[in-house]
Amino acid sequence: AAVGEFGAETFEMRSYADDRSPVPAGRSRVKAVHAALDAPDLDVVVADRDELLFMDLAFGGASESASVPAGAYTLDVRPAGEGDTLASFDVEFEAGTAYTAFATGYLTPGDAAVNDPFDLAVAVDAVLE
Repeated sequence: AAVGEFGAETFEMRSYADDRSPVPAGRSRVKAVHAALDAPDLDVVVADRDELLFMDLAFGGASESASVPAGAYTLDVRPAGEGDTLASFDVEFEAGTAYTAFATGYLTPGDAAVNDPFDLAVAVDAVLE
């Protein structure tokens, strides 16, 4: 993945290993990557259960993979260790599938090099079922 700002000292290419082992029946595998340049370290929380899914992700870093039941989720992205939500995203994870969720864009896009609002881009890594 390309992280940082193109042409700036923050730009670099990073590689993140995918876990391609079988996914247990009825479950999905998810990992998160922090690629939002102006965001603090991040936690990702399953909103309706207030369950911490990923914690303390630093810019450019990736979480370990987590196995979750397949289904629809609302994920809250928060500053690490804090209760205030920066943004919420509705996602759906299919059984037998591995995903990477990339935190992208800017919390304050008007102050950034490009007007790219904070987002959670979910990519399918592999269908492993």
